[in-house]
Amino acid sequence: MQNAEFNCRVAIIGVRNSEEWFRLMCGGGKCMKGVSREHGELWCAGCENPVMFPQARFGFHIL
Repeated sequence: MQNAEFNCRVAIIGVRNSEEWFRLMCGGGKCMKGVSREHGELWCAGCENPVMFPQARFGFHIL
């Protein structure tokens, strides 16, 4: 297997804010479900457990 490295230069000309671009995810084990706030704490419906340290996930759309 060969490795390749690429460098790209881009210019951001705008940010689309009509869609959700930031989410907190569970991250417990292999679970990557979104978390919700229930009874004052973050909760994962996939694991059915409270989430102490959620992971931030970002979504980018390149046009």
